[in-house]
Amino acid sequence: MKFLNLHTVIESERCILKVAKLKHAEEMWDLISDKITTFMPWNKCKDISEQKDFILYQRTETERGNMYWSSLFLKDWKMIWIFWVPRIFHKTKTLELWYWLWEEYWWNWYIHEILECFKAYIYTYTDTENIIIKVSMLNKASCKVAQKAGFHLDWVLRKDNYVKWKFEDVTYFSFTKEDFKESRAKKK
Repeated sequence: MKFLNLHTVIESERCILKVAKLKHAEEMWDLISDKITTFMPWNKCKDISEQKDFILYQRTETERGNMYWSSLFLKDWKMIWIFWVPRIFHKTKTLELWYWLWEEYWWNWYIHEILECFKAYIYTYTDTENIIIKVSMLNKASCKVAQKAGFHLDWVLRKDNYVKWKFEDVTYFSFTKEDFKESRAKKK
């Protein structure tokens, strides 16, 4: 499956999506707040050293084609978002997408903007057939973002995600290559 790699850069009008480097460890560590980790399946790294190890792991797995982990930067290179494809299903040409935006940027439409560019990149330059977004049911804002970006609510799976020592319900959204073609045809 032709896919994203360490060198992939996706740009929108205001943002740049690319794989984080070790030099971003301190900024990433500072930005990950308790409010953000409420929806993450792991805890905040204990220190900068652990954050660097985590970035190295992300880069290695991205290079192997097992996942794609990137960060969203504003055009001035300020990091504002984590963008994660934790699973790539090569047989079905499907990828699963997760995202987190730092609180101060929640209402600026950055996620919607980069999701549009991400979909265009994926369906233009790769052979991906489906994108799935997996969102905690407790995260109403992210559910709205997925729907605003044209993703279809497919199902809710009870107790599907283990976060902070408890199971929670998860909402699944999808966007297919056919959806992309239809949305492009409507814009013409």
